[in-house]
Amino acid sequence: MPFRKKKETVANLVDREIRRFNSAKKTQDSKPAFDYPFVTISREFGCMGYRSAKVLEELLNAEIKDGPEWRIYDEKMLETIWNKEQLRKIVDKSEKMPKFHVEDFLSFLQPETPDALVYLTKLASTIHKIANIGRSIFVGRGAAIITSQLPRGIHFRLIGSLSFRIKYAMEHDGISKYEAEDFVQKMNREREGFIKKYLGKDVNDQHHYHIIINNDFFDKTQIADLMLWTLKKRFKNI
Repeated sequence: MPFRKKKETVANLVDREIRRFNSAKKTQDSKPAFDYPFVTISREFGCMGYRSAKVLEELLNAEIKDGPEWRIYDEKMLETIWNKEQLRKIVDKSEKMPKFHVEDFLSFLQPETPDALVYLTKLASTIHKIANIGRSIFVGRGAAIITSQLPRGIHFRLIGSLSFRIKYAMEHDGISKYEAEDFVQKMNREREGFIKKYLGKDVNDQHHYHIIINNDFFDKTQIADLMLWTLKKRFKNI
């Protein structure tokens, strides 16, 4: 089925992330603390954002020899980390992690409502802390904008023609062309609206990204290969 990922129990997710954070902490004495890069992937709805991220995650983990594994963080994962008290304490307790200063961060964003400000602060704090550990792949949630002031990020944007994205939705959701067109445009408006409401930015502004990839011409494996090549060119230690 399209646009759906294999379900993972909360218990397994929490255990997995605890091991990841502990692994990062153990490497601090032998290497500069939190010296790993991170990736953000923004995408128009109907592009292969998560699927490309999964391929990239596999490619990166096949190359590392020590330290934490690369992991994907999407909306559900980020909210789970924040809402699970045990995980939140582990992320928050690292003394060597650069501190997240809400005032500095909000100085260049314009959330539209007080509720948006509360949510944005929680979201941005979580993303910043995970990004500072590194070896993190963020899919969506405006992560490119939220982490734009951090030095070790590479920001990608996947775009595609409307016809490509409609075809992708038809094939993977088993819906008609009319339904797919309405679905793709509706979801894309919602994503753009989320970024505008919570970050006060235009997600389509190309200046937020290092590289923009047209999904019409590259499949998920080729996209992941391009991302891996970019990481290797920019950073010695991935």
